[in-house]
Amino acid sequence: GWRAGGCRAGGSRGCAGERVRGGGEEGAGHGGQVRGAVKLAGGSEGELYGSERIGWIAQLEQEHNNLRTALDWSAVRGYAEPALRLAVALWWFWATTGHIREGRERMDRLLARFPLKDGAPAERATLQARVLLGNGMLASMQGEHATARRLQEAGLAIRRTMTDRRGVFSALEAVGTVACLQEDYAGARRSLEEALAIAQELDDQTSAGNVMTLLGNVSYAVGDLNVARRYYDDGVAAFSAGRGDTYR
Repeated sequence: GWRAGGCRAGGSRGCAGERVRGGGEEGAGHGGQVRGAVKLAGGSEGELYGSERIGWIAQLEQEHNNLRTALDWSAVRGYAEPALRLAVALWWFWATTGHIREGRERMDRLLARFPLKDGAPAERATLQARVLLGNGMLASMQGEHATARRLQEAGLAIRRTMTDRRGVFSALEAVGTVACLQEDYAGARRSLEEALAIAQELDDQTSAGNVMTLLGNVSYAVGDLNVARRYYDDGVAAFSAGRGDTYR
């Protein structure tokens, strides 16, 4: 299986660098399981969108109970980082395998268990924003668009405090998408136009093409058919120019 060695040594600091009560042989064993779970789930994250996704989904389904155990243990013992990393890596798996309700419940509990503190390191803030994004995506899949937007806007607020422009782009795209689903077309346009500007700033033609298509949908919905056509045409051109782009 995927079980790996124990947590790194060092006083009361565990896998995530957060204080945890208890320990001993049981803690070390679970620590190894958590590390293995994070390694497996993290390795699958990008692959779930690629050509090998069927094999990865099957492997995650086979190990799902072990992953649940690792996530539960991390949350109960106060290990924020591995718990959040597992949720970030697994939300798309939950979405594609019919575990949407479970995924949402788990991410809701994690967000309540591990609120982001002022002055948190950038890596920790990024994890929080990514869990908010994943949870918002699952909420939207269930038709709960108001909840989804609240989650996505909370993630965007975190992203705006950081220097990662790609993270801001992802959050804006998510906010714009759910705003469109709510038929708040003005709000959708604002978010998506800002997202498009960032994609162009980053010279990411594939992401720009995605957003242009969404802006085309917004324009079509409000009856701006000429504008919609222009966005669709520009999106096709951007996709063609961005064929060498990779998901980042």
